[in-house]
Amino acid sequence: MTPNLLSIKNSHKKLLLLTLLLTLVHSKSFWHPFLGDAGDPCLTNDQCGKFEECSTSKDSKGVITGECVHKAVFPMNGLEVGGYISISVLMLLCTAGGIGGGVVVTPMCIAMLGFSTKEAIPLSGFSILCS
Repeated sequence: MTPNLLSIKNSHKKLLLLTLLLTLVHSKSFWHPFLGDAGDPCLTNDQCGKFEECSTSKDSKGVITGECVHKAVFPMNGLEVGGYISISVLMLLCTAGGIGGGVVVTPMCIAMLGFSTKEAIPLSGFSILCS
């Protein structure tokens, strides 16, 4: 007998909803308009995400090729400024509360600063070391 959705307890419904929401937020298609894909081929900055820029080069045959790379720190856009301020405030609260704050830094770096998971995890570790 399969469980009916109506027979599931309220606390389990909330947990299921939270799981679905986190799955959506972590899916690539949810953040794609902001992030783009570092390493994608491009010829102009318009073909890259909000946090990437097009790095072009000429090969030996004179063919221009390019790929999207993570942009430099400056100039910052509004989302990055908000991300840095949010991370600083949340790390201050985490440190005052006695927890490291890595659980805060990693998702904030991914969502607000456009880093990949592979780049965000070492930043999280370094921020915990510094705090």
